[in-house]
Amino acid sequence: MGTFSVPIEVGNILGERFVGVDAVVDTGSTYTCLPGSVLSGLGVSVSERRPFELADDRIVEYAIGDARLRLDGRERFIIVVSGRKVLLPCWA
Repeated sequence: MGTFSVPIEVGNILGERFVGVDAVVDTGSTYTCLPGSVLSGLGVSVSERRPFELADDRIVEYAIGDARLRLDGRERFIIVVSGRKVLLPCWA
């Protein structure tokens, strides 16, 4: 597994607003994690809360929602994890 950075754009589900971010990509991650302030500013709403296991074996709960992601001219719907202050990979 490795990490690298890539510029992406994340937007609300309707595609009305997008923001560019330099995302840290971890080849072993499962979800896209973004600061809650970024997601709320885009109008991405929380659909539920889910438990996540951290590397130190702690279980924490984070809010998740749906967003759009743009990368290399392509656009996809994704699940995003909200609440992190920095861009980090997430595992389920």
